[in-house]
Amino acid sequence: MVINKLSLATISSNTEKEKNVYKKDEKLEKVAQDFEAIFIKKLFDEMDKTIDRKNNPFYGGEGEEIFRSMLNEERAKDMSKSGGIGLSKIIYEQLSRSSNEGKGKWKKL
Repeated sequence: MVINKLSLATISSNTEKEKNVYKKDEKLEKVAQDFEAIFIKKLFDEMDKTIDRKNNPFYGGEGEEIFRSMLNEERAKDMSKSGGIGLSKIIYEQLSRSSNEGKGKWKKL
C-alpha cells in the first residue's frame, strides 16, 4: 500500500510540473501577442499620418485623433489575437527556444 501512495504522489507532482510549464508557455505566448499588437499599432499610426484629414470638412479635431489612436490600438489587439502578421509566432518560438537552452533560466545578454 505504501508503494501505491508513493506512485500517486509522484504522479500528482509530475502533473503539477507539467501545469507550471504550460503556464509559462501561455505567458510567453501572451507577451509575444502583446508585442505584435504594439508593432501593428505603430504601423496603423504611421499609415494614418499619410492621410490629410485636417483639410476634410468632416474632420473632428483632437477628439477624432484620440479616438482614432484608441481604435487603432483595439484593431491591432484583435488582429494579433487572430493570427496577426505572424510576428508573435516567430517571437514565441525564438524566446521558448532561448529559455529551453538555458534550462528554464533566461540568459543575460
